[in-house]
Amino acid sequence: MPAPRLSRAQFRFMELWVPAQKHWRESAGFMIGAVAATKREQRSLNALIRKGFATEDGQITEAGLSRYERKIKRLRA
Repeated sequence: MPAPRLSRAQFRFMELWVPAQKHWRESAGFMIGAVAATKREQRSLNALIRKGFATEDGQITEAGLSRYERKIKRLRA
């Protein structure tokens, strides 16, 4: 079974929250949860939860972080 992919909306949502979560984890030692302000963001967050890239409280998982990093690396190339 192929690995789950990120849609554009899900990637945009991660672009908003992953840098903030990484900063909080490095400086404070814990992660903050992502907050979905609009219905579109809520759908993206729900999809990320279903795919295992985020937890119920909005924190991006290690699988989500690695998928995000791979996508960023591929876009930079």
